[in-house]
Order: sequence, then C-alpha cells, then structure tokens
Amino acid sequence: MFERVLETVLEKVLGEFVQDINSKDLKLAVWSGNVVLKNLRLKAEALAKFDLPVFVYAGLIGSLELQVPWKALWTAPTKVVVEDLVLLVVPKEAAPYNEEKAKKEERARKKAMLQAVEEAQTRMSETQGKGQKQTWAESLITAIIKNLELNIKNIHIRYEDPDSGYAAGVTLDHLYATTTDEMWSPAVISNQTIQRIFKLAKIENFCVYWNNPSLELFNLPQHKIEAELLKLIVTKATPNSQHNFVIHPMGCEVKMVIDPSNKVVMDVPKATASVHFSSLTTEVRKTQYLDTMSLLDSMERGKKKQPFAKWHPGTPIKGNARKWWQYLHRYCVETRVKRRIIAWRWSSIRRHREMCREYTNLRVKEMVGKPTLNELARITEIFDTLDIVNITICEQSAKLEADKVQASTSWFGGWWGGGTSRSTTSVVDKFGMSTEEKDTLYSAIEQSEAAASSQIYPEKYVKFRLKLDVDKVSFKLNDDIRVITEAAVKGITSEVGIIPNNNGIVLSYQIHTVYVLSDKVDILIPSDSHAIVILVC
Repeated sequence: MFERVLETVLEKVLGEFVQDINSKDLKLAVWSGNVVLKNLRLKAEALAKFDLPVFVYAGLIGSLELQVPWKALWTAPTKVVVEDLVLLVVPKEAAPYNEEKAKKEERARKKAMLQAVEEAQTRMSETQGKGQKQTWAESLITAIIKNLELNIKNIHIRYEDPDSGYAAGVTLDHLYATTTDEMWSPAVISNQTIQRIFKLAKIENFCVYWNNPSLELFNLPQHKIEAELLKLIVTKATPNSQHNFVIHPMGCEVKMVIDPSNKVVMDVPKATASVHFSSLTTEVRKTQYLDTMSLLDSMERGKKKQPFAKWHPGTPIKGNARKWWQYLHRYCVETRVKRRIIAWRWSSIRRHREMCREYTNLRVKEMVGKPTLNELARITEIFDTLDIVNITICEQSAKLEADKVQASTSWFGGWWGGGTSRSTTSVVDKFGMSTEEKDTLYSAIEQSEAAASSQIYPEKYVKFRLKLDVDKVSFKLNDDIRVITEAAVKGITSEVGIIPNNNGIVLSYQIHTVYVLSDKVDILIPSDSHAIVILVC
C-alpha cells in the first residue's frame, strides 16, 4: 500500500516541475525501494504557481535519490539525497511569446489558486469548534520523518535580467538532517513507542548575492549555463570572490525535539526547534538598493502586462509606431468592446452555463470512476477556458455530487485529479489497504481509527516553539566606495511560540549589546539582558 502512496506523490510532485517523467520506470524504482533519477530537466512553467512574471530559462536536478526500506519502514532510516539543483530564472519579456507555454503557465496558476482555496476550506473545517484538532495527517507525517535522513548538496537559484545587467541569487553548499539520540549523536529509532524524537540539521555556506555588473549567462547554451551555475556555488574550498554578498556565507545548526504521542501536555509543545548562528553578516550597497527598487517596479509592470503579452509587438517603440498603435487598439477592442458586447448576449450566457455543467459532470465522473482520454482532454480544455471563480464553483458542486455517489473521496483531494480529504478511511478506498496494512499504519502513528481525529488542543496550548540564538549580527551600508555605516548586535536570544487554537503568537527576545559605527561617530550601546513578551491573537 505504501508503495502506491509514494508512487502517487512522486508522480504528482515530479510531474509538476520536471520534464519527461517515465511513469513505468518510476513505478519499478519505487517498488524496489531505490529510486535514482539523474539529470532531471525542470519545466519552464515550474514557477507559474507563484504568479510571478518570470519563467525558468534553464533548470536541472543533477541527482535525486530516494532509499525506502519497505520491509522495515517504521524502524529503519529513509534516505533522501538531492545534488546539483541549479535554476536560472529570467523575466518573461526576455523571451518571445509562446502560446503553448503561456497556456501551461496559466493552467498551473489556476491549479495553485484552486488548491489554495481548498486548503483554506480544510483549515476552516478543522478549526470549527472550541479547539483545534490534532489531525491524522500530522501523526502520519511525524511517523514518516522519525527516521528520515535528508542530504542536499550544491543548490544555486539565480535571477538574471538581461536588459538591466544585474543578477541576484541564492546558493547553498550543504544541508544535512538526521535523527539522533538525546546526546545529539546520529541514531536510528527502532522503538515505535518512543517518547521523543530528536532531529539535528546543519546548514553550510548559505548566502545571498546581488551582482551588478554581472556575468551574463542568459545567452550561453543550456549545458554551459548549468555548468557555470554549479561553478558559482560558494563552498568552503571556493569562497568565490565574484559575488557581492547581501548575506555573507554563513552556517547554522538546528536541533529539534518532536513529541510523537497523541497526548497533549500543557507545557510540552509538539515540536521545539533551537536554531544557533555563530555569526550573521549582511551588507547593502547603493547599486543593490537601486536595482532592488527597479526589480520591484519591473515585477509590477510585468504582472500588469502579462494578460496582454500575446498581442505585444515585441519591437522598440522608436521606428515602430504603427505596430504599437495597433497593439493599443487591439487591447481596447478585445478587453473592453468585444467583452461587453459578447458577454451579455443570451447565446454566450447559455454557452457558458452549458460549459460549466459539462465540466461539473466530467469532474464527478473523474472523482468516482475512470473517465476516457477524450473526457480528460475535454476537462483540460474547459479548465483553460473558464476563470478561477467559475472553476471553484464547479469544483465545489462536483464534490457535493461525488459525495452522494461515494461515501468518501480521495485522500489526495486538494491535488489535481482527486477529491478532498474527508476522513482516514479514504486511504483504504483509494489504495486498497488490507486490514493488516491498516493496523500496521495506525500502530506506527500511534492512533486508533476511532480516535484518529478526536484530539483537541487546549485554548492556550503552545504547539510549536522556536528558539533562536545568534552570537553576533553585523550590518553594513556601503555606497559602492566605502562602508559608511556599520552596526552590530551581540547576544541575541529570542523565542516564538505558536498557539493554533486562536492563531496566537508568543514572542520574547533578549539583546545584550548594540554597536553602531559610522564615518561620523561611533556609538556603543551596552545594555543588560532584558526581555519583551508579546501575545498576538
């Protein structure tokens, strides 16, 4: 059963971001417990769900490995290794308009909005009543991460604007997370009745840079872009002086303690994370500030122009006045004149109503049965035509109708191609769990089927607690010639608590000493440790 679950998740996640996934090979790899995927190309519309006027010009995952011990799933480590993830993002205006690519991006954006609506409805239904319930999914996630080992190496995400000449990016040398014992030494949990789970994560050489002028990668062949992006990653061996850092290379250590039980003890959070930074240095240059303002402005203009990109002449204004006047005329006719004339015709209203009904009926059939390939293609066609408001209404109607036909719907409800999660019994219906598999699952997550969603958090219960400890934070302001102001804060300790029942936040912090240094005057502000506590509801 668990093999089928993982297969579905991987197909969904990889299919959304990666090109040319071979479902047959993926299925065989999943069932063998050893998934090894090399040189995965990222889709141009991989970032469409974030609704930004950018696209992926070049993207590659060098290696993705997943080792799952199916015979000892709850008592042996599951290992995930990701290496050489590089991504070059550019403005949409930097490439000619492509109708097929634009359709895929718009489809991905609609799906993301639809999923957000469904997730909001799920959260509202879970929080109805006096207290918030501890969900079955939370217990399952806790059981999965109990022996999860995560190893990520060589990450570089870069934004490049060919017209402005600047480039900004994030690089990460290494991120490692594993399960430990109480002394924070690597260990494997073989006891399912463990009282506390200890996780240790380390981040090495994380940094943010903003270069102007910058090495331009946009015009290089794709394989050279990927090679250059890997070469520009900051590591301990190659500090890379080509970058102007906004956040200088730094590392941190995260220690997490998780309470896997279903019992709620008022003073014991479900998860406590302690984050320690030895040093954190930030620096802002004048050109970086000006480029940031320019980027925000171009993003805003890009969003406004995005719906009309298909009519854009793609030429400079000077010497092409006729094309630009035609562009303006077509925009006015298509968005103002035709829309008002056609939208209120009875034939258009009737056609729209019939399309919505057809979409609803096809989605009901998809939820409870097996639609044909032609019907799936028709669903996609109508989905591309309708706006997000009408799609949401049709989806809700389809789910109500599907619930009448089927007692429970798909576990992966919020995802494209399924219904919404109603109860844990939908896992049995979707993946055909046997009684033995079902008992094993509930035993692993320490829940009974009857009590799977009966736990309620007290009103002022702090579910998550984050502790942050920073030895020193430095900030520099640079006018591209010299450092004009430098500030440093030493001995920062803060704590944040999340109260799920009323969306409350408990915040406390301590600051030991603040330094402010400038070319005019040096200021030293020593202070005794003090704390401020804020409760926000």
